[in-house]
Amino acid sequence: MTLMTIYKKCNACFKNLEATLENFYCASANKDKLEGVCKKCALVKKQKYRKENKEKIKHIAWLYDNSEKGFITNCISGVFKPSNIKKRGLYPNISREKLKEFIFKFIEKNGSICQYCGITWTYKRNKNVSGKKCETNFSIDRLDNTVTYQEDNIVLCCAKCNDSKHSITFKIIDRIQQIRKEKNLI
Repeated sequence: MTLMTIYKKCNACFKNLEATLENFYCASANKDKLEGVCKKCALVKKQKYRKENKEKIKHIAWLYDNSEKGFITNCISGVFKPSNIKKRGLYPNISREKLKEFIFKFIEKNGSICQYCGITWTYKRNKNVSGKKCETNFSIDRLDNTVTYQEDNIVLCCAKCNDSKHSITFKIIDRIQQIRKEKNLI
């Protein structure tokens, strides 16, 4: 029994190519389940579009980055960024998928509320990278900074609270409480 090779003509370069996923992208809506344009032509078309529409693409990316989903996805990426892991010396003990699920379950149950100060957090990225953060933006903190990101050590908060807490440990908090007691402030 011999297998017959099926060919398909690319609608852009008009070459007859083997009708395989090696040569064409999948298109479930098409009868043959393959795109009408070969992968090489699709890449050229995509590169041309990107070159001619830089500002439009930049704006669409900015809109996504300022959406709840986009902003949170970028924050999650920061947790898993190799340079951040190296700086902390701690690899997250939670998967990206579990962290995302954890965050959206929290939001569904509690709203977009900082667990430290109770304000409603925002999702604002600056168009120009001036380095100035919006203090009310969503942030992912570690309750105990000596422990990695894991479900029981994650606090969802605003950027201001996260930056304020920064590297304070429970040991320092206990010492602050002890000093407050000694000075009769409690």
